[in-house]
Amino acid sequence: MNNLVDHLFDRSKNFQMGIFCTYSLNLEFFENYLLNLSGVTNCSNLCVFTDRAIYNSHFNINSSSKPKWINRRYLVTPIDTGGVFHPKLYLLASDKEIRIGIGSSNLTREGLASNLEIVSIFEITEKNRVYSGFLKECLNFLRDVAVISKSYSAIESVNKFIAFTSHFIVSDVNSEIHLIHNLKEAIMPKVIEALKGNRVKSIKVISPFYDKKLKVHQFLKNTYPNAMVTIYIQQGKSNFPVENYDFFNDRTEIYLYKNQDRYIHGKAIIFETDKKTYLLTGSINYTKSALLTGNLKANIEIAVLGEINANISNELCQPKGQAVGKLQNIGQLSVVSIEERLTLDDDLIVAWLIEVLYINKQIQISLNENSYLTPKYVVINGDEKNKIEYSSFLNKKAINKSELVFAHIEGYDNNKKIVKSSKVWIVNLDKEREFARKKRFCINDPSEISLILLELMTNDSEQELIEYLLRFNIPLDLVVFNPRGKGIGAIESKGNVFGELIQQSESVFKNPELLEAAQQFLVGNIKKLYAHYNDLQLNKLENFMLIYGTIFNMMNVFNDYIVRQHSKNPIKAKDWAIMRNYYDMMLQKIEEILFLIWVPDENMSFEELLNDKIKNDKQQLLGSIYSFKNYIVKKDYEYMYKLSLDISRKIIRNLDIYIEKAKIMTVNKTIVKAPIARNGMKDNFIIRRKIILKLVKGLLSDFEKWER
Repeated sequence: MNNLVDHLFDRSKNFQMGIFCTYSLNLEFFENYLLNLSGVTNCSNLCVFTDRAIYNSHFNINSSSKPKWINRRYLVTPIDTGGVFHPKLYLLASDKEIRIGIGSSNLTREGLASNLEIVSIFEITEKNRVYSGFLKECLNFLRDVAVISKSYSAIESVNKFIAFTSHFIVSDVNSEIHLIHNLKEAIMPKVIEALKGNRVKSIKVISPFYDKKLKVHQFLKNTYPNAMVTIYIQQGKSNFPVENYDFFNDRTEIYLYKNQDRYIHGKAIIFETDKKTYLLTGSINYTKSALLTGNLKANIEIAVLGEINANISNELCQPKGQAVGKLQNIGQLSVVSIEERLTLDDDLIVAWLIEVLYINKQIQISLNENSYLTPKYVVINGDEKNKIEYSSFLNKKAINKSELVFAHIEGYDNNKKIVKSSKVWIVNLDKEREFARKKRFCINDPSEISLILLELMTNDSEQELIEYLLRFNIPLDLVVFNPRGKGIGAIESKGNVFGELIQQSESVFKNPELLEAAQQFLVGNIKKLYAHYNDLQLNKLENFMLIYGTIFNMMNVFNDYIVRQHSKNPIKAKDWAIMRNYYDMMLQKIEEILFLIWVPDENMSFEELLNDKIKNDKQQLLGSIYSFKNYIVKKDYEYMYKLSLDISRKIIRNLDIYIEKAKIMTVNKTIVKAPIARNGMKDNFIIRRKIILKLVKGLLSDFEKWER
């Protein structure tokens, strides 16, 4: 499937709840990218189930990459099993639609963006409930997983999701596809039962992983001795057990994917029968632990079983039109050793501590009952010096809520040996989740910043506005903005961006912390423009344009808000001083950005650097595009670019109007003309405004002459 992000986490949707199951989990990617997509960001109930070892591994990463919103904006719950928790299942719901994704993709950048994966996606709406039976099977599986976790928060999250989606369930609809899992019984015997009455003629297998003794292969050969089995293997990226394969078996053949750089991580078994063709696909590798084991003794796996046509079968076996060749000699097969899965620390009692909740200024601790273990202390954030005497309920007023990040238990066993539990992230899902739901700290279209700031300035406190500006972040590798065909570049103000804004008695701009936050917002984003300049990559130009447009949209909102707040004379002297600070800051940033992009000094301008890069690009990553200006035209950034210049000109024009016409009331109640400092201590860029305006007008004039 192409572009899993678009198909699964549709940016045009506004889902309200989500439940995900994954083995591998990249929380940095999840927080900085997926959580900021329009389809996910508004989810007020978002729960992720993952493997215990993967969960524990996030405590070991460096501090700069540690998750910031785990168990605050979204819930992550570990699952313990005899093998690994391996399902890849994604459910997203609004009150009008449910989307289900099931397949091989983990919740990682590789799983959703770079690997070749097999994912089946189903939609249920109020008008089309064909897959409501399949939905019910998925919800039953999730309920069972939540119960296995013993997590109160996870059970509550799944129950909320089930209640929210109950109106999509139709009891009399018989689904033609089915979810199969191994929480109790193994998967493959269920498949054999479902195929009864069909004569299996051939079996096609796609899998990157195999068990050493090919137990599943033996099982299928014994069950369907007359069926031809074809195994598709990616050369050099599979752990196929060459030493245990009978190459001279005349009912089995191997085909190789060669010269494929992308890792083929998809898993599928196709059963061609005398009646129909059936597909079994999901998280299942061609291994005993995935297909022949159940009841939590090995891996937890899921798959979908349903009928497909011959075209889909061929597409699955030849992804992206990938050519395959039959293996003629076993010596031609190149394999790799099996990937070692993450292991748990033997010194820790892994399943002892279930959950730590912070509710109503109280810490609630949930432990697995174990007659051999006695809890003694609760340790917050690894602070061994300030251990807290254990109790299942702790009223700890001395601990600030924001400081509650993770915890573990210390105690002793029957032999009085000191023991420790695994760490858990403290669950703190109240105001943080609601706050994050409304305000996105990353965007994929510059115009979105205008809408968010408008909402904050109109309906929220100045402290929330400050916090938003400080936490806003566009990752340098985020490339999701493409305005082609949308006609969106920014929100252009006609003098009042806010419409009917409720006037506040005191302007939020009087808070000096807000000026500092605005300064940090601009400085941080401009640093990212310099980062692109210093490490110019053609495939990241969209990210550069996204950051560029965001900066000018932000300044546009601030300028319009100032004008709205101070549209009448007289203006208090202290207010005028604050206004000048903002205007001086904005003019400085306008000049700095435009000089960086267009005006060479002792260093090349961004435009010159990029033009050289394009000229020397032998791969022609940008196709027929031959310059930065041509890129702006052909990629439909013209509107956004021109608007950035119009915003710059408008800011200077508004400032000029204030300087020429504003009446300033001093502390002595006298009225004076609007003063500006000319001693070099302040207003440096206000004084330079005519020079900056000349630069802007020159760029606008040049823009009109661009080749189109």
